[in-house]
Amino acid sequence: GCGGVSGTVFTVVNKCSETIWPGVLTGSGGASLANGGFALTPGQSAPVNAPAGWSGRFWGRTGCNFDSSGAGSCATGDCAHGLLCESAGGVPPVSLAEFTI
Repeated sequence: GCGGVSGTVFTVVNKCSETIWPGVLTGSGGASLANGGFALTPGQSAPVNAPAGWSGRFWGRTGCNFDSSGAGSCATGDCAHGLLCESAGGVPPVSLAEFTI
């Protein structure tokens, strides 16, 4: 028989020599992943669990400055919502990776 539908784990890796802040935007009506954004220091990786049926996009942000509440902005890939990009995509120019599980 056929197996059931399952989600996946994206492993986001920072291979840059500076801290990056991946942004995550979930498609309409889907579960938010990683609260929409997080920081990765050089060489650091982080698993991001996506449920079955998830769709959305990831992109890198650089040159970010956030205060203790997560408010702030980025030089590239800014999402206009600070650290957590839950409902906003990256402001161009930005390179995106889009997925549908």
